[in-house]
Amino acid sequence: LLREIKLLLNKLTEANFETITEQILKIGVLKSGMTTGVIDMLFDKAVEEPRFAPLYAKLCCRIWNFEVEALKR
Repeated sequence: LLREIKLLLNKLTEANFETITEQILKIGVLKSGMTTGVIDMLFDKAVEEPRFAPLYAKLCCRIWNFEVEALKR
């Protein structure tokens, strides 16, 4: 699953942010307990590609909010 997410992150742009975010959330990152691995991957990508760091930060927030909402259910 991390490989699939990494492929999606390589395609991430401002224009397709919503689509890619939904695809990442649908993969089932939270159910599989891979949230920490995904966040670590996002951090590494942000360091390697500072131009896209704001997008990666925005994605981290979306994953966090999604996880919090899932816990409320």
